[in-house]
Amino acid sequence: MSYDAQSFSPSQAASLSDVLEVRAKQTPDKVAYRFVHEHGDEVLTYAALHTRAAAIAAILQQRGVKGSPVLLVFPSGLEFVVALFACFRAGAIAAPVSVARKGAMRASMWLRLSNIATNANATLMLSSKDTAADLMTAAPELLENFRWLFIDDLTHDQVAAPSQDKPAPHEIALIQYTSGSTAEPKGAVITHRQLLLNLAMLQEAYRQTEDSVLVNWLPHFHDLGLIVHICHAMYVGASCVTMDPLTFVARPLTWLETISKYRGTFSGAPNFGYDMCANKVTTAQAQSLDLRSWEVAVNAGEPVRVQTIERFATMFAPSGFPADTMSPAFGLAEATAIVSGGRGLVAQGLRCLVPAELIQGRVVEMPPHVAGGRWVVGCGRSCGSEVIAIVDPDNLTRCPSGTVGEIWVSGPAVASGYWQRPVETEATFGARLPDESGSHERTYLRTGDLGFVLDEQLYITGRLKDTLVVHGAVHYPQDIEQSVETAHPAFRRSGSTAAFQVDTGDGEERLVVLQELEPNQATPEAFATCLQAVRNIVADHHGLLVHTVCLLERGGVLKTTSGKIRRAACRAALLDNKLPILARADSTPTENSSDDISLSRVKLLTLVAADRVERLRSYVLQQLAAALRLSPDQARELRPEQSLLSQGMDSLTATNLAARIQQTLGVALRLDDLLLGASATQTAM
Repeated sequence: MSYDAQSFSPSQAASLSDVLEVRAKQTPDKVAYRFVHEHGDEVLTYAALHTRAAAIAAILQQRGVKGSPVLLVFPSGLEFVVALFACFRAGAIAAPVSVARKGAMRASMWLRLSNIATNANATLMLSSKDTAADLMTAAPELLENFRWLFIDDLTHDQVAAPSQDKPAPHEIALIQYTSGSTAEPKGAVITHRQLLLNLAMLQEAYRQTEDSVLVNWLPHFHDLGLIVHICHAMYVGASCVTMDPLTFVARPLTWLETISKYRGTFSGAPNFGYDMCANKVTTAQAQSLDLRSWEVAVNAGEPVRVQTIERFATMFAPSGFPADTMSPAFGLAEATAIVSGGRGLVAQGLRCLVPAELIQGRVVEMPPHVAGGRWVVGCGRSCGSEVIAIVDPDNLTRCPSGTVGEIWVSGPAVASGYWQRPVETEATFGARLPDESGSHERTYLRTGDLGFVLDEQLYITGRLKDTLVVHGAVHYPQDIEQSVETAHPAFRRSGSTAAFQVDTGDGEERLVVLQELEPNQATPEAFATCLQAVRNIVADHHGLLVHTVCLLERGGVLKTTSGKIRRAACRAALLDNKLPILARADSTPTENSSDDISLSRVKLLTLVAADRVERLRSYVLQQLAAALRLSPDQARELRPEQSLLSQGMDSLTATNLAARIQQTLGVALRLDDLLLGASATQTAM
């Protein structure tokens, strides 16, 4: 199909390759993609990209890969962009994978690449000679077991133009792998129609145009980098400036300098990216920036924190960062990319909720000026024709308004399923609601995220699989992680904490917290203080006992490529003794933990007043040690003048302690006093 370049709209296209073809005619000399690095800039105009992609597409067609997966084995850079559009034009199924730049490859990347290649049954591996040589050094079997094509061996005058057999909208464009570090990777299947529909949703939500400049540091294989930046720029006819993710990690200021230099209008990152900038950029550096051009700062990919938004806005207000630029959003690869979002919705999307109600799954607002509230951030309204349902994950029915449930999504831009995984596809993409039937019946994507909708905005409260259930109450690990990372100056921030539960085998789930230390703070002298700081803040802020605290080396907390905490992987690594632990403290049960804690009212009355208080104080601490299953050595560390709450007592322990004292001594303790921070000495008196 041919298009009139003058009246063309990308909504008419059958694929993103068709959009490139028209852009190359409309604005051939315009810079489509710019890759910035320490040695200078590399650029691709629309015409040059079209020519190079067409040449490689012709070779791919000669190799007979139409309708078959082709792995894109490239680090971030322009070669990846060329290969992506070559696959689109040839009708091959592009499967981007994670590959670092030369010299930065890790064993986990080789394993992930091998697992994905096996799962995809890839017809071809598209790469460059340098990348292949880097792989050959440590994983020669990757080159031996798969067919490879190196694009730097090719020039556009070596081959004829590709055939006019272009992909149809219903054919598969992409496989977005959301995992792969295990032997069972999952790849979301995206058709050309689904991709274009999601890009139309992005344009509607963020109103970028051919005059826009999109700036991206995220990995090219991740939906936030691939769809929201690279493909989005092509759809609207804009310019996209990209960089290597390691450049950002090493120096977050580079991201902001790039926006400032190239007058970026659109750029996004997960919450930790904004947090890193607020932590690492100095006031003087911030004042050297000009961020007035920044229209949309998408914050997505992990829980959005009010504190991060406020710190970032305050830090970069002198740089001209507009107050309404921050734009929280929600999306996932299984929905192609975006589900909900919009420009500048923070002001009307902030809610202060009652934590105790939220733990029970109820959404109850409280006055923002009252201390102790849980702030949540709205992630915009559903985009396009996407339908969002909040569903009880146990009985699979709609939740009543004002309650938390699993977020389900239905719409034409939702992926078709997982590549070659029919069971997982049905479980994740085939959900149905009992109140919909006949012509109104939809299938839903189960996102695994928990949240609620209020005033048409979507709010994310946690992950279904990561929620912690302690004594019947639900706690969100990210709340605990956010508290812990502020507990001590030696603690690393920005996603360097993990909270999860471990089954002890005796019917109990025990809370574990992992915390990375700053390299210059990881001294044995600080370990004891750091370990106690974790216990204290979790007890004070959440009323929970941390049974195991582990201090880790930098990078010890396992994350996804987009920065999300891999709590299940952290749990497995802890149980397999594969974490780089610097120090550890456990509350371990002992058989004799309840010895010598008997006391009676008659025995107390035989003592003089001073001795009575001392005996009561010891009794309270012994009861606490028994309830927490502390070893004798740990029990001796309990302090009579320190609040019981800060030493590990939670609400259930307090209730049991009060009941035991009532039963044995006939004294009624006020539970409120215990939960508000009473010490053993205060309790005894």
